Formats: sequence, structure tokens, C-alpha cells
Amino acid sequence: MALDFPDINQAISRVLSGNTPDVVSRKIKKAIGQWDIGHQPQSIIASRIRGLYDDIYVSAIEDRRYGR
Repeated sequence: MALDFPDINQAISRVLSGNTPDVVSRKIKKAIGQWDIGHQPQSIIASRIRGLYDDIYVSAIEDRRYGR
């Protein structure tokens, strides 16, 4: 099964740019919140993305596997 999920660096770039075409980046963006993304330093947001990435990536795989 091919996944179109970003690696961590792609996820950081996508969330920071606002271009979130994949489920992992969208879930991360939602978890952080648009206001925070727009009002906190990019270094802080990147750190938060790194902290969320693994759990959200696994969640996205499970969602796809179980059709959620």
C-alpha cells in the first residue's frame, strides 16, 4: 500500500506554508491551531510539529488501514 504521507521535514514545510494537501499535515495543522501557526515563531511551530508528528503519522496509517 503506497502512502502519500509526508516525512517530518515535508510536514513542517507544509504546515508552515499553509499548503496541507495530505491528511498528516492537515491533522497536525488542526492540532496546533491556525491562530498559533500565524502568531507564534516558526521555530516554535516546527518544534510542536516534531512533537506531534509520530503520533499523527501512526494515527493516519491506522485510519487508512481501517477505513476511518
